[in-house]
Amino acid sequence: MMYGTRKTLNTQLKRAFGNEEPFALLIWTREQIENIALAEGYGVVTDSEVEHILKTIGDMGLYDHTAKGISWHTVGVMLRRLRIEQRTLEVPVDLLARLTDIAASALSHGDDQAWPLVCQQYPSADEAQADIAWLRQQLAA
Repeated sequence: MMYGTRKTLNTQLKRAFGNEEPFALLIWTREQIENIALAEGYGVVTDSEVEHILKTIGDMGLYDHTAKGISWHTVGVMLRRLRIEQRTLEVPVDLLARLTDIAASALSHGDDQAWPLVCQQYPSADEAQADIAWLRQQLAA
């Protein structure tokens, strides 16, 4: 993936592909991110939020986007996580550890009641498990 201005990307594309080589080009713009934010109820996005999301998309590995996809839902999750990162809340470590264990257990055992909740928050179970792994790392630190 690539991130930058049209001029920068043109230079990168010229280096990466020959003049006759066919390829598909998918573009995410500020307007699309603003539309997603409004439609998903996040309100107006800031310049730094848009830039962060575009950079996150552009920094994905060359094949990550084909394996996981970058959809309306994915961008919504990126925005939600970005806004959550900006908010802090003090929670007792033992409580957070217990809740993390419950969530991990429900995910790993294919809990039928947990799955609809996971789908509301994550594009895939892998991403939910990645957040659980991150929380466990933070708890262990």
